[in-house]
Amino acid sequence: MVLNTFPIFLKPIAESMKWGRGDLAVAILLGSMVPGIVSPLAGTLIDRIGAKKIMAMSAAFVGTSFGGMVMSPVFNWIILRYDWRTALLVSGVTIWVVVVPLILFAIRTHPREMGLNPYQTGILAGTPAQEPWGFSVKEAFSLKEFWQIGVIIFIISLAFTGLNNHCVAYLNDLGHSPTRAAFAWSLVMGSMVFGKIAFGPIADRWGAKISMAISCVLFSVSVGILIFADRYWVVMVFAGLYGFSCGAPLVINPLLTGDYLGVKNFATLFGILTITGTMGGALGPVGAGYVFDIYGSYIPVFYFLIPLMLVCALIAMVLKPAARPELSPVSELLREPV
Repeated sequence: MVLNTFPIFLKPIAESMKWGRGDLAVAILLGSMVPGIVSPLAGTLIDRIGAKKIMAMSAAFVGTSFGGMVMSPVFNWIILRYDWRTALLVSGVTIWVVVVPLILFAIRTHPREMGLNPYQTGILAGTPAQEPWGFSVKEAFSLKEFWQIGVIIFIISLAFTGLNNHCVAYLNDLGHSPTRAAFAWSLVMGSMVFGKIAFGPIADRWGAKISMAISCVLFSVSVGILIFADRYWVVMVFAGLYGFSCGAPLVINPLLTGDYLGVKNFATLFGILTITGTMGGALGPVGAGYVFDIYGSYIPVFYFLIPLMLVCALIAMVLKPAARPELSPVSELLREPV
C-alpha cells in the first residue's frame, strides 16, 4: 500500500521541501537497498523450511495493488485537505493497526502447520516426498538462462519503478488536477489487479516467457500513449493498458525462475535474482527524477523506456530451457514404486 501510493506524495513532498525530484528519489534508492540485501538470506531460509506455492504469492500481490487502488484517492484527499505529512501519518498508523496484527496472528509460516510437506499439495506430513529438480546456486551462476532472467528482472524493475513513481507528477505537470491524476493512478492499480489474475492463465497457455514478452510490448505501447496524454480520455486509456501490463512481472518473474532454474533451490536463486530487481528499482526513479530536474520534462525518459522494454521482450523470447541436472541416487530411489 505504501509503495503503491508513493506517486501521490512525490510532487507535494518535492515542492514542500524544495527538493529536486531526483534528490527525493534517492530516498527511494536507500529504502530499496534493504530488501535487496536480505533477499538472498531470506531465500536460503525459505528453501530450508519450505516455501509457499506461487499462487499464494500471486494472491498477496493482488492485495498490494488493491491497497494502492483504494488508498490513492484517500491519501490525495488528505493531502489536499491537510498536508502530505498527515497522509503519511495515516499510512503508518494503518500499517500498525491492520497489517502488523495480521502478520502476527493470521499468517501461517510453515507447511506443517497445515499438515503438508514443503513443495507438495495435499500430501500428508510423514509420507515420502519426491525430491524436486533444480540447479544449485553454483550451477545456476554458470547458466546463461540465469543471467538472462536477471537482466529481464533488472530492466522491468527499472522501467516500472521509474514510470510508476513519477506518473502522477507527470500528469500534474500536464495540467491534470491532483484529484484526476490520483484517480488515474487508482485505475492503474485496479487494472494491475486484473493483470495479475489474467497473466497466470496466459502463462499456463503460452508459457512464462511469452507472457513476459506480451507484458513488455504492452508497456511500450502504453508509454507511447502517455506521451500524448494531454486529454484526460487518453490518460484513461493509458491507465487501463499500463496497469494491466504491470500485473505480469510480479507473477511471471517467479514462474520464469522456477521453469528455467527449477524449484529445489528456488527461493535462494530467486532471492539472488531479486538483487538485480532491487538495483533496477532503485535506479529507475532516481534516473527519471534527475532527467526531469535537468530537462524539465519526462519525455526523454519515455523515449528511452519504449525501446528498452522491446529489448526486454526479445530477451524473454530467446530464453531456452537448460539441460536439467541429473537426479541424485536418493531421488532415483524415491521414484521407484514401493
